[in-house]
Amino acid sequence: MKRFRVNLVALLAALLLFGGCIKHDDNQDRLMQNTLDTAWGISYLTGYLFNGYIASRPAGNQDVTVHCSNGGSIRIAGWTGYDKHSALLSMDLTYEFVGAHASVIATNLDVTFHPLNGAIRQSGTMRVGGEFMENSSATSTGMVYDVTIVRPDTGAEYLTNSGPYELTNWTATNGADRIYHNMDGELDGIPFSWSYCASASCSSNYTYYYVYVEL
Repeated sequence: MKRFRVNLVALLAALLLFGGCIKHDDNQDRLMQNTLDTAWGISYLTGYLFNGYIASRPAGNQDVTVHCSNGGSIRIAGWTGYDKHSALLSMDLTYEFVGAHASVIATNLDVTFHPLNGAIRQSGTMRVGGEFMENSSATSTGMVYDVTIVRPDTGAEYLTNSGPYELTNWTATNGADRIYHNMDGELDGIPFSWSYCASASCSSNYTYYYVYVEL
């Protein structure tokens, strides 16, 4: 049976700044920043779960339960399919969080959920053995989460939110060995958008960040 593993690029998203003649007050800017941070944390968490608990398993029906060390569990169920000719992995998976305590910790950002409840459905295709994702989407149902966001040299900010959370994830290349990673979505009715270069040829724009997940 074919086994595979997907290498996800551990990058923090370069946020798109909205300027022009529209001005935002501090509260609006803070809300948008918190939305982006929280959405990034959820996106990276599901990517980590896929890479760590599903991508290394044979293709086919999937049903894996992850028990969090600080309480709660995450059940990942659905199916994956693999085409050895195109090296594309297709999937339709549901991540069901039941009181799951999780943190996504990066070089300059900590996102901690206390606890995480609800479900996220993920579908699409992903290239196996590469450094980027193909087109995919994720939508949450009834997500409920308390979030603590901590940045270096700043105090903690606390949010209490509930979904839905929607994400569309795609890649593009410019023909010069540069891969661009793009995300659009909505969290609690607030749109967000990320775009960043995800290949070494991007020079100074290509930065490895220290990122890990605690479950």
